[in-house]
Amino acid sequence: MQSTQSKLKILFFSEAVTFAHIARPYLLAANLNPEYFDVHFAVDRSFDFIFSSAENGSSITRWPLQSVSPSKFQEILRRGAELFPEERVLEYVEEELALIEQIRPDVIVGDMRISLGVSAAFARVPLVTITNASWSPF
Repeated sequence: MQSTQSKLKILFFSEAVTFAHIARPYLLAANLNPEYFDVHFAVDRSFDFIFSSAENGSSITRWPLQSVSPSKFQEILRRGAELFPEERVLEYVEEELALIEQIRPDVIVGDMRISLGVSAAFARVPLVTITNASWSPF
């Protein structure tokens, strides 16, 4: 087995507006071999059931993260309002940078976390973004 220092450290971020935004990165994270990867996952506490129902052998380290709730998300969409106003993005970037500094990941993976483009660039950490395939013209 490799030592902790030689493992690739991956930090996943999810905006908790729908189950899909948690499930996609969780499936990726849960299937990474803990012998080679040190996996961290930041998501709102409202989705803790996914992690608590996982097998006890899970090696994912959980981190709490603020997020728009699914009900608030639906309300914002119905009203046609701005989902991520400037003040929310600034709060997200501040929270993400603190977590990135604490964990010091080699790579960040995000799903529906629009602020990560700023946070990852500022922290100089590569970012992989998960996007719903139905949004692609291909």
